[in-house]
Amino acid sequence: MSLLNNDYPQDRMEILVIDGMSDDGTWAIVKALERVFPVISSIQNEDKTKYKGLNTALTVARGDSIVIADAHAEYPKNYIERLVEQHAENVGGVQVEIPRKRGLIGNAVVLARTVAFGLFHDR
Repeated sequence: MSLLNNDYPQDRMEILVIDGMSDDGTWAIVKALERVFPVISSIQNEDKTKYKGLNTALTVARGDSIVIADAHAEYPKNYIERLVEQHAENVGGVQVEIPRKRGLIGNAVVLARTVAFGLFHDR
């Protein structure tokens, strides 16, 4: 929802949701949002892989600037505007990990994703 609440004008925005056939109710939520917000379009990614989904999105996207965003993340109000005005290419921002469910497993996942040992570096 933070992309919809962004400062960037919605009439210049297209939000493509590529759903990897999740079973958490995502598809129903996105279809309901599509009816309210004409900037949202959705496609089901039957391959279920992230890279197939990204390639699908890049194939159907109509804009000059493409921002890849995760559905389980929140973005600052000026996120899109800043990327577009800087003509950023392949840029990532600061990521703050918050567990979906607090507890031993959720906290362990956050720890693994936020320490250098848990990150993949291709150098």
